[in-house]
Formats: sequence, C-alpha cells, structure tokens
Amino acid sequence: MSLIQPGRKWSPKSVVFGIVSDGYRPDAVSELAGLLAPFTVHVHHDFERFPHPSPGAPNIRLVRNPVRTGWGTWGFARAVATLTRSALDEGDFDYFQLLSPTCLPLRPVTQFADFIAADRCDAHLTLVDLFSNDDALVEYAFRTFAPGGSARKRLLRHARHLALGPDRTIEHRGGLAISHATPAHRRRPAARLGRGITGAAARGRLGRHPFDERFRPFMGSTWFGARRHVIADLLDAVEDPARTAYFRRLDQSDELLFASLIGNAGLRVGPLNHVVSRFDPDGHPLVIGEADTPWLLASDRWFARKFADDPADPVRRMQIQRVRAAESSEDSKLRDAVLQR
Repeated sequence: MSLIQPGRKWSPKSVVFGIVSDGYRPDAVSELAGLLAPFTVHVHHDFERFPHPSPGAPNIRLVRNPVRTGWGTWGFARAVATLTRSALDEGDFDYFQLLSPTCLPLRPVTQFADFIAADRCDAHLTLVDLFSNDDALVEYAFRTFAPGGSARKRLLRHARHLALGPDRTIEHRGGLAISHATPAHRRRPAARLGRGITGAAARGRLGRHPFDERFRPFMGSTWFGARRHVIADLLDAVEDPARTAYFRRLDQSDELLFASLIGNAGLRVGPLNHVVSRFDPDGHPLVIGEADTPWLLASDRWFARKFADDPADPVRRMQIQRVRAAESSEDSKLRDAVLQR
C-alpha cells in the first residue's frame, strides 16, 4: 500500500526528526526510529565518548562528523546545531522535530505530519520569558546571568535557595520545572534578599549579559520543532561565534539558547509538541512509570519524555504497542476508504 494516501498533505520528506544519541542504548534509538518511519531520522552519535555499536534502522541517517557532547556543556548545543545542519544538507523537508533517545510518540507519527501540514505556526516550543515571570527568573538566573564555575553563579544559586526556601512546590510547564515559594516564605527577609540579588543580576548590576528589552531571555525545552526556514535562521545564529560567545560560557545553555533565539525572532510559536514527565527536586525528569499512564492517555501532545531506554521496560513496551495498534487501525480505515472510491 502506498505511503501517500489520497487526501494527505504530507510526503515522507515533509517531516524529518533529529536525535542526539549521547550515551543511551543504541537499540532503544533504533526502536524509536522504527516508530518514526516512513520519515527520515538524523542521528548524532558521539562515537568518541560512546564507542559502542551505533543505532541502526533503514530510515536512520548518521551525522558524518559528530562533535563531542556532554551533559550541561556547550558540546550538547553544538551537537544539536551539527545535527540540524546535517538535516539541512542531506535533503528537502518542511519541518524538523528534535527528540531525545528517551522520547516516544503518543500516537501514529503520520497523524503528527497531518497536524504539521495544517498548522500555521513557524515553530513549536513553550516559551517562558524570564523578564515577565519572577519565579522563573529566580529559578534560572544562575544559568542565565553567570558563567559556569564562577563566583557569580554560586551567588545566584544561593540567592535561589534564599528566595524559594525548603518547602517550595514545583510547577511543570512545557518541559521546564519552575519552583514556587510558599506565601509565608516570600515575606521573609531572606526571600526578599534572594530576589533582590536575582533582580540585580537581571539588570546587569553583577556582570554584563546580552539581554534587554530588545533581546529578552527565554527558557524552553530543548526538544523544539520548527519549519525549515526557522532551522536555517537558527543555524545562522548558532554558527556565528559573535552571537554565541556569551552562551558558550554558560552551563546547560541549550534551553536558554534555542528558546531565546526563537522567542526573539517574531515568529508564530505554538506549544511544545511534547509532554514531559514530572521532575525530581533537582530538576531532572523522572522516568515514566505505570502510574503515569493516565496523564499519557489524557495528553493532547504528540510525543512524551522520559521513557526508560531499556527496550524490555514494560511501560515502554505498552506505549509502543499502543502506537502500533493505532497505526494498524488507521491503515485499515485508509484501505477501506480507498476501496470505496
């Protein structure tokens, strides 16, 4: 049966996916790529750090010249840029979606392609403007206004602790974790001091940074999706050393870099295509377990993170079977529609 059905607006070249494979099991990456067929999946695999066998599937295209990765380093942002450059150079596409090796689709990926074909947004990423959200500013100031390993970063981390207190709650928004202090703690002198230090950093009083009313700091999940022209513009910015010199000095700069470039570009931006699992107190997403099934089923998003990268994990197996069953049902309905024409 043809991959392009009557009435569909997409082709197998309309959407491509990108995965940075930096230490996860290659068989899990290969399994994910199989779920994304018939679409091409570009994979950046760091052979220097992880020399084990690379992922393999008919629709995988390995990046030819991968760069050194590393969690929280500029290397990860470079890997994303190298991955997107490879996708641009390899062939035509209308839309690029970045995934992690621990993502899985929540429904058949052909339905995602239908959505992208009909949607009017230039990119999909839930943006949080740090200048307009005091709690997000406190949460992320140490990653936004201070170089990695600096005394300023240590000061802003301490200011975060002062401002939020021990009984904070965590809000999960678009793949980010934002902490909120209790009303009682907000009134304490220590909390006001912490927020005062954070505000001084945001105004450039503790050190220069590139953010102002014309170029605002945005935070957003790394796992963005964007149309081809947006990807090309992003790469022009990321590959310009003058524009990224500040970001290269930061720790975990990817969530700030890509979100700020997209958020300041005057684009039509829709919500993140992902739903992301709950975060632990340190801000790391927890592995999706059986108890998380209800919110997976209730989500209107297209992908979910973070699943175990073990292909034998029962929750992972359950989600893959759910998608495969939906694909079989969709193929059956399309076949019946074609036969009735």
